[in-house]
Amino acid sequence: RIENSVDEVIRKYTLYPFYEPFLRFDKRSRILADLKHGSGSLIHIIAGINASNIMRLKYPRYCPQCILESRTQIHEAYWQRVHQIPGVLICPIHSVEVKEYKPTLSEHNQSLFIAAERLSSRSISIVRNRNNTLLELSRILDDVLNHRMDFDINTVDYKSMIRKSPYMKRSSIDYVSLVDGMIRCYGMEALTTYFPNYRHPLQWVPSVVRRPTKYFEPIK
Repeated sequence: RIENSVDEVIRKYTLYPFYEPFLRFDKRSRILADLKHGSGSLIHIIAGINASNIMRLKYPRYCPQCILESRTQIHEAYWQRVHQIPGVLICPIHSVEVKEYKPTLSEHNQSLFIAAERLSSRSISIVRNRNNTLLELSRILDDVLNHRMDFDINTVDYKSMIRKSPYMKRSSIDYVSLVDGMIRCYGMEALTTYFPNYRHPLQWVPSVVRRPTKYFEPIK
């Protein structure tokens, strides 16, 4: 018997809590209204996801180690929310590469619910992660999803923060220095993994700093 309210279902079983901190207040209320009373068709438009460069996932993703453990513990495999977040490439629990479920030809049906138990008939290989930055970022995104991180785009002023940092050249932001600092912090391997289609993996940095209230991919 389902005892959760609509709000609890949204908080516990959808990705809305992950995107919420990156949305302006007015967009949050409109998206929640569409989730509760509409068809859900306007959510990606209101959130700005349609107009962004976010690569939406076509199929469910999973951590092979999580699948094996859930079968042992509760005798059933299931999809986990955190693995469906764009940007989570590594399972934050097991430091294992997240894999995408590849449906068979007979499963290419929009009306078909694909349960994680279908993986039971497949051979699942486990690939250990070797990049600590990818694991750290996946854990940060997991913290955002589960309300363990105090971040809200409505209260962040990147320009003010940078003015108090070493990334200033007189009265202007030294974007070259800022980009170099990010490369030193995250490493080029992780950056090119997340942004492979950019001429430079950090060419988007200035636009985030200049217009932080515009919608950007959360990983940025």
